[in-house]
Amino acid sequence: MSDAFDDVLKANAEYARRFALGGLVPKAGKGLAVVTCMDSRIEPLAMLGLQPGDAKILRNAGARVSDDVLRTLVLAVHLLGGIGCSSCRTRAAAWPSRPTTTSTS
Repeated sequence: MSDAFDDVLKANAEYARRFALGGLVPKAGKGLAVVTCMDSRIEPLAMLGLQPGDAKILRNAGARVSDDVLRTLVLAVHLLGGIGCSSCRTRAAAWPSRPTTTSTS
């Protein structure tokens, strides 16, 4: 039986193989944070004339600045200076009981 996510996993592997933005620091270069709707039609960087690395992008239903969004911003700014990946200090601080992974890049 075929996995329902085979196409998505294959696309992700290809994206990771070609990923060219690993050299950007995980800090918002322009000091901006954008909270936007989770609607996949919205492209917040293009909408605001920004480039990858310029802003922290947070998406949720209704573009609400909830407690979770505030917590994410506080952790990102004070612990890491940006939003990083699964091996970052922010994730470890937010979920100390969950193991982090080691990045291959």
